[in-house]
Amino acid sequence: MTEQQATDELETIVGSVDKCFRLMRIYQDAVQSASGNRFAMSFGRKKLPTVQERFAARAKDMGYSSAAINHYLEHIV
Repeated sequence: MTEQQATDELETIVGSVDKCFRLMRIYQDAVQSASGNRFAMSFGRKKLPTVQERFAARAKDMGYSSAAINHYLEHIV
């Protein structure tokens, strides 16, 4: 699957280009959030969620389907 095909399929799954961009921003926020917590991990605190776990939880909270979340993680990232 090419990058364009993956993007087109994601657009079909979520229903619009705007929703694709929102999903991308959710992923970017998850990356930033995870990188900001590395300091906390150095003090032996509990295991923090991965980027993928953060992304999936936030996207689900925002109403994205499991199909959209999985497609994004498998074909877009």
